[in-house]
Amino acid sequence: MIKKKLNIFFHSEFGLLQGSITFTQNQPIGIVFLSHSHPLYGGSMDDKILHILTKAFLEKNFIVVKHNSRGVGKSTGTFSNGIGESQDLQSIIQYVLQLKAITTVFSNRRPLIALAGFSFGSYVISLLLKKIEHDFSVLISSVPNKWQYPEIDQHTLIVHGEQDEICPLINVLKWLNSQSHPLTIIPRASHFFDEQQEQLKDTIRTYLLGICFLD
Repeated sequence: MIKKKLNIFFHSEFGLLQGSITFTQNQPIGIVFLSHSHPLYGGSMDDKILHILTKAFLEKNFIVVKHNSRGVGKSTGTFSNGIGESQDLQSIIQYVLQLKAITTVFSNRRPLIALAGFSFGSYVISLLLKKIEHDFSVLISSVPNKWQYPEIDQHTLIVHGEQDEICPLINVLKWLNSQSHPLTIIPRASHFFDEQQEQLKDTIRTYLLGICFLD
């Protein structure tokens, strides 16, 4: 599945961010940029949910870009309440899209651009939805009870666990009902999908299958 993986440090306005770019062995159709869970509670680009996202996107021939946010792993800086983290990711996206390794691969077509985040990372992604040109996004275990999310565009898959203990389902329903936005609920799943990882994988794969078919 993996052709090669580049370990890299991205330059942002506030310092260096440890990250990676993973290529598929087939001709890629797009690039996905991932954002991990809360850095002050152990979140990193090695999150198990990001691993699930990585595997699903690689299977559908997307290049996967992820990074450790400020203060995580070998990344410099300190936590910035999502605002700084979204600015960093915006810088990463702009940098990656200009890399020769990327422009060469997509010399004959425009890549599909996807944004995907888990928990706090979904908030970071949401702040970029109107700032970055993209084709679709995936938000998993969103936390609108803790962070003020902007309006979500319609090209967004939102997945939540029925028994999420960090952001109870009722909070997500209230948030999305005001926007008439659909929600995918995984029965019996917790915030971290401990016992329902296969269901989460299947949900993401099914969504990506539809995206790739339309492409």
